[in-house]
Amino acid sequence: MQRPPIKPDAAHVRAIFTVKRTYTISEAASVLGIDLRALLAEIEARDIATVAEASPELPWKEVAYLALRTWPLDQIFEALGSDAESCIPDLLRPTTITATLPAYQVRMLEVLAREQQLDVSTFLQLHLLDLASAEAPFLGEQIPGFFEAFHFPFGGR
Repeated sequence: MQRPPIKPDAAHVRAIFTVKRTYTISEAASVLGIDLRALLAEIEARDIATVAEASPELPWKEVAYLALRTWPLDQIFEALGSDAESCIPDLLRPTTITATLPAYQVRMLEVLAREQQLDVSTFLQLHLLDLASAEAPFLGEQIPGFFEAFHFPFGGR
């Protein structure tokens, strides 16, 4: 049975985004509410980087990335409150849009998000990263602050 998407603990959100520090792998899994074995598998597959090759610690950037991938963006911003402005780029601020889609696409998003234990917004956000990546050079020219938001928390271009 699938569990519902994880609702973040506000104290954990604040700790991750207001204090940039390394985390042990087990500490990161616990704070994020994710399965330790799944996290270890991602590290072994080199999808998540440790501080050093054989290090049992994750750099802040990886933990912040996992938080953004695991928790709904609106809940992260809600937990951060007024600190969000200083912790996260402005263009990552949650914004609601209205889109008209065929019913099968809406159901599809719901089923696929549930399968990955995500809410639909987070699922869609993660998949729109592919589009953003493909169009990054153009979008970076058209949207001030695009690269800062797109590359957060890793920085750079």
